[in-house]
Amino acid sequence: MKENTTKFTWCNLKIRKVLSAITATAIAVSLVSTCFASTTTMGETTKKITAKDGRVVTVTYLNGTVEKVPDSHIQDILKNNPDGENIRILEVGYAKPNAITITPNVGLPTWTSPVIKTVFTEDELESDRFMDSCAKGEEKTESRDITAKLCPASDGNALAKIGLKLNGEISYSIKKGTKLVGPPESSTRNSREYRCKFYRNTGIWERFGIISGIPYYFWGNFSEPTYFESYSIDKLISR
Repeated sequence: MKENTTKFTWCNLKIRKVLSAITATAIAVSLVSTCFASTTTMGETTKKITAKDGRVVTVTYLNGTVEKVPDSHIQDILKNNPDGENIRILEVGYAKPNAITITPNVGLPTWTSPVIKTVFTEDELESDRFMDSCAKGEEKTESRDITAKLCPASDGNALAKIGLKLNGEISYSIKKGTKLVGPPESSTRNSREYRCKFYRNTGIWERFGIISGIPYYFWGNFSEPTYFESYSIDKLISR
């Protein structure tokens, strides 16, 4: 009986080793299929990322953006651009927290609570905006500033939301004099788009109060910028 127990235990250990090896291999394969090893040269980090449709795309991160842009955001870009390749992350900028405070222009009622701010959706994509483009082999210098921005907003009773704090406005600009370059002549794509993605928080604000002895409840919606990601992507545009 003792001999059988020993053999059973040895078999379990052997099976566990085999399963551990299989699991480790599966994890390694999963990682390789998503993102290959990155390289850094002259302040630029380059990754090979596999899209969900099987494309292997080169992504170059400039200005220290590699730690700021998750791979899931790259996958979103690839999903929305099925013919896109050679992505360059140019800049990431953040909104100043609680930079805007709604202030009164009339006398305040007697409130029983401060403004209660509840975020329902955090860092959602608000828009992916086109800024400019360059054709294959083209190089041009911007003749004017091109700017996109996202501002905080709120609705509801103006008195009740006094004191509500929201993140400040964010903006991204391609400045006058900036040189833009299109895909090289060797590329299979004929246009390079320069774009900017804006992200925001959305939710509601609430306040309880007493006006002339009567209890009131007010609420409204708000949205506030959180950050932007500017990038370029090479695409095939039909003529």
